[in-house]
Amino acid sequence: MTDSSDSYDNKGDIPLTYNDDRFSDGSAIPWRLEKSDGLDDWYCLLDANGRYVSDACVEGYSYHWREAVQALRSRANFEVKRLGIEFSDSPHNNSNNKQVGFYSPRNTQGLYAYLPIDLVDALADHIEQELARHAL
Repeated sequence: MTDSSDSYDNKGDIPLTYNDDRFSDGSAIPWRLEKSDGLDDWYCLLDANGRYVSDACVEGYSYHWREAVQALRSRANFEVKRLGIEFSDSPHNNSNNKQVGFYSPRNTQGLYAYLPIDLVDALADHIEQELARHAL
């Protein structure tokens, strides 16, 4: 079990706690992209229990998520109305001492959810797979 529940000093961020149990798609990422039931071409990033990963839903159209995947793979910050990604130094000892924060620029009230940098590519792969699975 990986536990990064130490408190964060910047932005009042929520700690990310997850385990490395495999999810149904065989990945070890603690989050999943889920297609909206009520809106076409709209996706939200949720934790393994179906809750928002941040204090607001990190969400957007499929083309926003495709752009986000490119940003994740190039380790670049990205922001659109309800989907934000920010790379930063980690207060924890994960690989390269880097982490990526997810938030909603429109709705987040200062709480980011962080993922260790070593899981970023797995999350990008998962997002691509989910978008392909639900392609219009």
